[in-house]
Amino acid sequence: MLKTIGFLHAHHSNAGFFEAAASGPVRFLHFAEPGIAERLANDPAFDSRHARAKLSELIHWIADCGADALLVTCTEYCALLPDSDFFRIPVLRLDELFFESLHAAGRPVHLLFTNPGTVEPTMAALRRWNADRNLEPDVACSLIPDAFKLLMNGERDAYLERLAEGIRTASAELPGDDKSRGTRILAVAQLSMSGAGQAFEQESGIPVLDPLQAALDALLAAPHPEGEGESR
Repeated sequence: MLKTIGFLHAHHSNAGFFEAAASGPVRFLHFAEPGIAERLANDPAFDSRHARAKLSELIHWIADCGADALLVTCTEYCALLPDSDFFRIPVLRLDELFFESLHAAGRPVHLLFTNPGTVEPTMAALRRWNADRNLEPDVACSLIPDAFKLLMNGERDAYLERLAEGIRTASAELPGDDKSRGTRILAVAQLSMSGAGQAFEQESGIPVLDPLQAALDALLAAPHPEGEGESR
């Protein structure tokens, strides 16, 4: 049976990463709403209560459009979401799915970033996720320098080359003689890095975790909602 997956992004650019990785009997519906983040940043009268109400409205709308499950890809939006039981379809948070995959690896993790502005919010969210579960993981992180500005300038090929170089360098610095079974596993923390991480894994045999694959695995495993009733 064809499954319809809805996505709620803060920026339309995230849609392409999922479309490129799509396979099997699945249809994607992408909804981009940058206005919530924009108003939170610039409108003092628009607070988290207003943002949460708007997000709830959007999620009900996406469900009405036929989505069987929904993925929210923006870290800020994920933090504002009401409890998922409020909605009649599964509502998944990209950050949480990625964090679950890091925990499931059962090894210390080295997270790679290219966007300096993403490092602290992601690490803070990861610390909260682990604290809520009484976990104390060994997680290190580093920034691949001078990469993100290439992406922002539209130099995608140069960005991917810099990203591949950064992943190779980080892998070479991992402890353990056999990097495929070493003590620390690599992970790329941003959607824009997922393709490069997967390419490196295929080329080298060294595993690289990424949020894109974690999300797709969870979305395809999500059950179809039962019936067409109203939200709970």
